[in-house]
Amino acid sequence: MFGKSFSYFLLIISALLTGLLLIFRPIPKFDYDFEQFFPHDDPDLSFYRGVFEKNFGSDNDYLLLAISNREGELLDSAFLSHLETVKTEIQSLSGIDTLISIFDLEIPVVNAFGLQTFPVLDWSSKQNLQNSESKLRQFKGSLIAQDGSSFLFLIQNDPQLSKKEGDQLYEEILRIFDKQEIEPCAVAGKIQTQRDFVSLMQEEFVMFIGASLVLMLLVLFWVFRKPWGILIPILVLVIGILWAFGLILLVGKPLDIMSVMQPTIFLIVGLSALIHYFTHLIKKLDAGLCKDQAIQDTFRELTFAVALTVFTTSIGFISLYFTPIPALKGFGLWTGIGILILFLAILGITPGLLHAFPIGQSNHKLTSKSDRLFVFLLQKIIQRRKMIALSIVTGKQIGRASCR
Repeated sequence: MFGKSFSYFLLIISALLTGLLLIFRPIPKFDYDFEQFFPHDDPDLSFYRGVFEKNFGSDNDYLLLAISNREGELLDSAFLSHLETVKTEIQSLSGIDTLISIFDLEIPVVNAFGLQTFPVLDWSSKQNLQNSESKLRQFKGSLIAQDGSSFLFLIQNDPQLSKKEGDQLYEEILRIFDKQEIEPCAVAGKIQTQRDFVSLMQEEFVMFIGASLVLMLLVLFWVFRKPWGILIPILVLVIGILWAFGLILLVGKPLDIMSVMQPTIFLIVGLSALIHYFTHLIKKLDAGLCKDQAIQDTFRELTFAVALTVFTTSIGFISLYFTPIPALKGFGLWTGIGILILFLAILGITPGLLHAFPIGQSNHKLTSKSDRLFVFLLQKIIQRRKMIALSIVTGKQIGRASCR
């Protein structure tokens, strides 16, 4: 079944699929909805959505900005004028519902002229600014920091904003601050969190793939130490991961925080399968079989066993679909499907590449110092296996006693 002609046919089909995926590559989408980690039948979540959010609106659509004067006193007239300009420009932005700050508050006073209101913060003159200091004390811990070092802007944005619109609004707010040469000392809120969360997830996605590939390179070099034993697995696994994530994105599944772990899982499952194939192939070559026959026998003899292992691993992840947590349901289902897609990539690409690469007998003998060292250590471990087991048990008992 895995003869040279059929293997090349599978390789050509795989190359065409990969080319189509690269040409019509799907656009990645990211899911930043943390409510996906709550079970659907959670009574608290049902109360929040059915009662609280319906009557009072969402409590997530806000942006908190703490602003301090890095170059002087907080109650500096020039700084306060710039900050009021910032407040006015932010209020005029599309997507802003309300902005609450100390600049908007007024204190009612009853006097001979009736009921009058006076601003809490008045810097029109030095005397008014000094008088404002006593009025500001009652707002410390709310619109002013407890230590009096910063003001708070509480911005309520439109709850219907999309991710793209939220990013644009946040960028416009930051540009307004930059124009007045003021930098917020602390920021918190949905439109800021979702942007930073997606950026962090993209960075970690690349970091995990890179770290996994480096680790895979080290393992392959240590196990096979031949160019074909390193290049072919890397190429196959990269294409397999590309297929898996291509399918996930094509069906409209957004990437979420759980997706960061999927490349590592795919690489581990795929690498273990390839090591089984390659180790068995090397044994066939060392037994004197020609390359084409060794490849065909290897895949004929091992495919069922490897497929059974991959299938049971996939089923283990797919079983997460029956949990009540949406984030785990999606992660389990698509990780299981991705593992199956990766295995199809191994079957479709690996035999053809092995036929195409020049592969000879390994002629591997225990001549290097590292080989002799590993054999020596293995022999010592086997000889002292009882003592090692006893020391482990004793160590655990001592650890438990110290914890008590």
